[in-house]
Formats: sequence, C-alpha cells, structure tokens
Amino acid sequence: MRQTGKLKNRIDLILVIAAAILIIYGASGLLIKPKIEPQPIAEGQGLTAAIVDGLGEDYPNGTVIRVLKKTLEDAGYKVTVYNASSVTVDFIGSILCTDYDIVIMRIHGGKLRDEAGRELGMVAFFTNEPYNKDKYRELQAQGLVGLGRPALNPEKEVFVVTPLYVDSLQCSQAPKIIVVASCYSMDGTSMAQALERHGVRAYIGWDGLVYANANDAALEALVKKLAEGASISEAVLSTYNIDSGGSRLLYYPTQAGQLTLGDVAGE
Repeated sequence: MRQTGKLKNRIDLILVIAAAILIIYGASGLLIKPKIEPQPIAEGQGLTAAIVDGLGEDYPNGTVIRVLKKTLEDAGYKVTVYNASSVTVDFIGSILCTDYDIVIMRIHGGKLRDEAGRELGMVAFFTNEPYNKDKYRELQAQGLVGLGRPALNPEKEVFVVTPLYVDSLQCSQAPKIIVVASCYSMDGTSMAQALERHGVRAYIGWDGLVYANANDAALEALVKKLAEGASISEAVLSTYNIDSGGSRLLYYPTQAGQLTLGDVAGE
C-alpha cells in the first residue's frame, strides 16, 4: 500500500510539473508592447464565478470541478466552467477582461526561461493552444507569449502567456479575485503584480512545485472556506495541513488577506 501511494504521488507530481519546462522569450520583451483589446466574456448578473479547467486534458479530475462548482453555487454564485480546449491565448485575455467575482484557474504554470535556459525572474500561464511560430508573431517578438512544452507530454507544444501579456491588456474591468492553481504561480510576484495593475484585487497561487492531488485538495479547502465567509488569509491558512510537497499557497498583495468574497461581490 505504501508503495502504491508513493507511486501515485510521484505520478501526480510529474503531471503538475508539466509547467516547469519553458520557454522561448522575446529578447525585446521590455520594449514598447502592442495593445491587446480582447472581447470580454459575458459573465452575467449577480454573484458570478468561473472555473477554468486547463488541466482537464493532462490531469482530468471531474470530481474536484463538480465540488468547486457546487460549493460556489450553494453560496449563491452563478458558476461557469470552461474546459481545457477553451484555454487559448485569446481566452486568457478575454477572461481577464470580465467582472467575475472570483476566477479559479486550474492550469499549468512555470518559470520563464530564455533560449539558453536562464531564468528570467517571471512566471507564465500555459494555454492548451497548439504552438505555431507564425501565429501571434508580434506578441512573440515582444515576449508577451511564448512556447511551452508540458513535462507530461514534452512533444506537445503550446502557447504560454507572460506578465507582459497581462500588462498589455486594454479593457475596462477585471476579475476581483483570481486563484491560480498551478506550479510556480506565486514564485515571486511578477504575475501577481501584473494582475494587480490590471485591476485584480487579490491573487492566490503556489510558491513552487505542487503534487496534483494536493493541488486539488487545497483548491477544495480554499474555496470551501471562502464560500463560508472566511478571509483570504484564513482560507489560505486552512490549506497548510495538506501535504503539498513543500510548496504553499500565498496571496498578493498583503492587504488582500483581509478580503472576503462578500467584500468584493457586486463591486
């Protein structure tokens, strides 16, 4: 039994590591960037939430998606679930131009590296959009999007989006709270700061690699506490008893720890 459990954890870890192998990053990424004006997704009226299941192809877990959806619906939220095939470059831009009260992104994430393999001090979000060197050529040249290869399937090449992509978004609204359930999503604050500048009130993510089963268990615990009215700080702390392989959920900015879902609802 112990061997089986260890093997399961090892497999889960490999599945979520999918993010760790990155990226072609445009050398001119710090220059003037193009403006991206995505078409916002219509999220409806009242309390709204979105669940983006970008891991649904590489690591499907219909149970956790159903639990998250029911937890939020029981708290009065209209919940929209987006499947893995929906997660394209344009979709990331569009959902970041919505006014959802909370967006939960169950995706791959990783550290940005240049062609020589040097870390660039930023993180990126994986899409499920097949990579094409001739697509988004200007965005690639400017370092807004790049190439990622999931470790689970290193022959699979997909687009990733960087903090520079978020900085380039031109839209009048943003989700209130974003939970990014991916490896490295809070390895530093590059993406968190970009989303704060974009208008996001609170950002929650992992500070390193995380087991896939722990990732989902933490999501359930976090969302349950938030739906019950707990603050972000309390909800994040409730996940610290989960064996996540040494990584922790963190939030940004510091003052966001006092926020509850009720504080941002309908703003």
